Parts: sequence; C-alpha cells; structure tokens
Amino acid sequence: MTATYTQNKNLAKPASGDTNWGNTLNTDTFDKIDLAFGGTSSITVTGANATLTEAQYQPMTMKFLPGGAGTAALTYTLPAGVGGQWIVWNTSNRRITIQSATSAVNVVQVENGTKRQIFCDGTGVYLVNDVTGNTGASGQVAFSDGSVITYSPNFTYSSSVVTITRESATSTTTNPLVIVQKTSAATPTAGIGAGIEFQTENAASALVAGGRIQIISTNVTAGSEDYKLVVKLLVGGTIDDIFTVLPSGTGFLSTDGVANRIITAGQPTATQSLTSAGIVATADDNGNKASGTYTPSPVGGNFKRITCSGNFTLAKPTVAGDYNLVIQMTVSSGTPTVTLSGFSKTAGSSLTSLANGSDYLIYITKVNGFTFANVVALQ
Repeated sequence: MTATYTQNKNLAKPASGDTNWGNTLNTDTFDKIDLAFGGTSSITVTGANATLTEAQYQPMTMKFLPGGAGTAALTYTLPAGVGGQWIVWNTSNRRITIQSATSAVNVVQVENGTKRQIFCDGTGVYLVNDVTGNTGASGQVAFSDGSVITYSPNFTYSSSVVTITRESATSTTTNPLVIVQKTSAATPTAGIGAGIEFQTENAASALVAGGRIQIISTNVTAGSEDYKLVVKLLVGGTIDDIFTVLPSGTGFLSTDGVANRIITAGQPTATQSLTSAGIVATADDNGNKASGTYTPSPVGGNFKRITCSGNFTLAKPTVAGDYNLVIQMTVSSGTPTVTLSGFSKTAGSSLTSLANGSDYLIYITKVNGFTFANVVALQ
C-alpha cells in the first residue's frame, strides 16, 4: 500500500496494513523529524530569487552561503501551505527575504551577517520574537563577540515605528528615553565612549553607515570626567568627523580640526578660524513697524531688517549680555518719525520726518550695561 505524507515536513504516514512500515518510518519519518529538530541545510546564494526545496526547508536551520559577486537583495519562497519554525542564518553578502508562496505581504528580511528565528503559518512569515505591545520583563541579548545588551520594559512596537514613552510626575523633568552604555572588561581609559550609528541601503541594496553620533571620553578620572561629542557623516564613501563639540564649554572643532570654525555656504573654504573666516548669516525679518515700541533682541540673529510705515519708538535692547546688533530699516510709506529711547548715547543721522523709500542702518552696541546707537542714512 502507498503511504501518504504530511503537509509541512513531508513526513510519511504508512497506510493501514502496510507490511513495510519500519523502513518507511525510519527513512521518511524519523530521519526527517530529526532534521526538523536539529538539522542544517546549506543554501548557496547564486544571485537569483528561488523557491525553497523540501531538502532546504525540512531542517531546523537554513544557512545561506555566499555564492558569487553581487550584493542585491534576494527572495526565497516557501511553498504554499508549508508552515513551521526555522532559524535563518545568513552568511551571504546579500539581504535575504523569506516569504510564503501564499502571500508576499507578511515577510521577514534577514540582513547579511545576522540570524533570525522565524515561523510560517502556511500563509505569512513572521519573526518569532517580534514585539507587538508593551513587554513586561527585562532581559539580555548576548552576541558572539561576548558583548551583552540588557533591555528593560516599556518598549513598544507599532505600525513599523518604535515608540518609547516615559511619563514623569512633573512637567519640568528631563528623563532619558534611551540610555546607551559602553563598558569594558579592562580598566577604562580616555577614549572610551558610546555611540549610535545610522544605516541605510545604497543603490546595491547593501547597508552602509550614513552617520554616527558618538560621546567619547577625554578624561575618565572619577569625579572630574570630561567628554566630547563627535558627529560623523559618510562623505564620498568614507565616514569621517564633521564636527566635534569640546568638553567644558571650550568650543568645537570643524572637520579640519580648526577650533571654533563655522563654515556655511558662501564662506571661505580655506583653513581659517572663526575670527578670520567671518560669519555669513541671513537677516532676521522683524516685520513692519507703524506704532508702539520695538525692542530689538539678539535672539534669532544679530542682523535684523524692518520696514517703517508710521511713528514708533526704538527702545534699547534688554537681553542680558554684551553684543552688537545691526538693523536695516526701509521707510515704506508716509513721513514717519522714529524715536530712540533708553540708550546711553546716540549718534548719526536724524530719524525725524523720514522720506518714503529711504533706507537706514542702525548699529547698536551693548557692553557692560552701556548701550549705544549709531544711525547711518544710506541715501
């Protein structure tokens, strides 16, 4: 009599009255069960999408091996109706997608160099450890290099977005939502740090590090530690420092290592410090003034522009500190008068009965409690 076979692992079911049931069970049932619990199939990635064969998906572990040049992502499909659990071990140089022939909606992507535990219900493929709600326990994830990541509750996954929420008793506290720790089995020295790397796919569907944010120690002495912030970006295929914020408020370094250098569009590109390179900025538009009092502020920038269409008072700035302000004013209608108020001293052109269409620069300097305004007519 002819045996029948199970759907998922193709295990033999001898027919009633079969006199050869021993050989059938040993070869087509028990050996396959052994593979399903502990076997490994080796699948050479050849550069083309493929449907998984029975010999490839029967074992517990499916190991994908590199099989030539190319890094484009590939898809391997389980036959329709086949279900089960697997460990997918991707040692190839491509990202592998596992899907069911029944549906290509629910799939699992396994990046090269990683392992994933997956299951299929006969229609869709899913991660075994996919987080779909709030977890209620802490745990650890261990890696082959000996490092360990410890995680805690209140991690939420929803609609392809990870959301981390922490509710505090007051509205003024700033609690960390993510803590990235780096420890060492040896005695820590200056240079130890922690960081976050941001990866995206390139045109060849390979993951590349587009940027990193790192906090690196410069002094690890207990009680007097110093750290710097380093921002790195991938430029021309090479990830490199963009700027460094130095510890203790000492300033920052630009890409070329020059202290306190700021580079924006239109500025010199030669190696220069902030004092010699100059500053390029867009004037802060403070709108039209037609009445009341206008009190300029360095907040938003030290360069301001206004229009004047009526009488108003220009009061001395009150923001604490010492600074310079430059205000460019255009008279847009009438013959208004601008009254300067509160300054320690004023000088320059008159702001009485201004002509329509005329322009002025008003230079304001605030130092050690003294405030000086100098008005310069531009016509």
